[in-house]
Amino acid sequence: MGWIRVCTLILSLGVFLVPQVYGHHLWVVESEDGYVVARGKAPGRLDVYNPECVKELVAFSMNGERIPAEKIERVDMPEQVRFRTSNRVSLAGVSCDWGYRVNTTKGKKFLTRQEAEEVGLNVINSFFSTQYAKVLFCESGWSKQPIGMKFELIPLANPLKTPEGGELPIQVLFDQTALPDTAVFTIEGDEFTTSKEGIVRVKIEKPGLHLFMAKHKVWVKDDPKKDYHVYRAFYVFEVK
Repeated sequence: MGWIRVCTLILSLGVFLVPQVYGHHLWVVESEDGYVVARGKAPGRLDVYNPECVKELVAFSMNGERIPAEKIERVDMPEQVRFRTSNRVSLAGVSCDWGYRVNTTKGKKFLTRQEAEEVGLNVINSFFSTQYAKVLFCESGWSKQPIGMKFELIPLANPLKTPEGGELPIQVLFDQTALPDTAVFTIEGDEFTTSKEGIVRVKIEKPGLHLFMAKHKVWVKDDPKKDYHVYRAFYVFEVK
C-alpha cells in the first residue's frame, strides 16, 4: 500500500493525533473525494489545524495547465482543507500562514508576544511562521518548473525518473533568487547544504515517499509583533 493510500485510509476514518509542537510537515494527499492539505509528520501522522491558515491552493493538470481547485466542505472533518479538481492533478502547491509564535524561557509557545507577556512568560523573541509545499503526483512538464511561490524547491531533473541510487539536483529559491548555504533536509533527517547556486544533490536510495524541506529565517526591524519570519518549503513525491 502506497503512502498516498495509507493517508487516505487515515483520513477516511477521521483519525487525528494531538498536534505536536515541533516537526510539522506540509503536503497534499489524495482522498476518496479529491485531495487534502495535510499537516503533521509525513506520511502517517496527520494533525488537526485551522483551515483559515491555508492561504493559497494551486493545481496543475497532466499537460501543465493550471486548473481550479474547488474547496470541499465536510462537517464531519472541519479541521482540514479538502479540494477537488475537474482533471487529475499532476502537481499541487499550497501555502499556509501558521501565525505568531514566541520563544520563552519555558520553551516555544503558540502565542503572540502580547499574549505571552500577559500570562507572565519571559519572551526571548517572537516570530511568524509560513510554509509552502509542492507535491508531485505524476510525471508532467511541471515536475521541474517553478510555480511562483515565495519560497520554493525545484528539482532540476525529473524526480520520478531518477534511477535508484542516482542523484537528484534540487535548487532552493527565495523571492526567485537562489539561496546559498541553506540547509535542506530529507524525511529521514539527513542534511545537505546548498552551493553558491542554491543547489544540493541528494541520492534517491530506494522507492517510496521522498520529502525535502528547506528553512529560511528573515530578521525584521521595527515590528513590535515579531523579530523574524520563519519560512519552510517542502517538495514531496513518491517513487514506485
